[in-house]
Amino acid sequence: MMFITIIYVFWVHVEPVVRDEDDYQNYRKAAKQHWDMMKQYYGKAVDAFREGNKKEAEYLMTEGKNYYRMARLSDEKSAAEITKSKQESKNELCLDLRSQDAANVANLLRLHLRQLANIPSFENLRVIIGVDDGTFKMGQRRRKVEKFLEKKSVEWTEDEANPGTILIPINQVKDQ
Repeated sequence: MMFITIIYVFWVHVEPVVRDEDDYQNYRKAAKQHWDMMKQYYGKAVDAFREGNKKEAEYLMTEGKNYYRMARLSDEKSAAEITKSKQESKNELCLDLRSQDAANVANLLRLHLRQLANIPSFENLRVIIGVDDGTFKMGQRRRKVEKFLEKKSVEWTEDEANPGTILIPINQVKDQ
């Protein structure tokens, strides 16, 4: 009997993709790459197990778990970037909705307003919608946010220094 061993080689740049820790998009890109690699390793592990090569399957599962951990870490860091305040003042929280789907912006805004309403240390919620570039999605996102704030009778002001940014005083929001 002759045994044939198949070795899968993945050429992957293992060094972290994110070099600038303040860049949300880089974290998302890194997370996607790690999730994709995890899926590839798990798929190859299933194939190896199906062929009866348990050592190879175990190795591939271990590598898949490593990419799972890296993907989770990148996801957590990107989530932290969303709520990270870009301002020097500590009484303001920043919510960046530029990369969010227009259908979800009202729910995200409601969630953040609800959570911050009972925290006295925050005075303002800075919502970054983005500058209207004429695209339908950008305008739709802005309309949804404005419609939600109008429906809930929440006063807001446009940040004149940063176009596409809305300031919402938290102290006037009560259980939205």
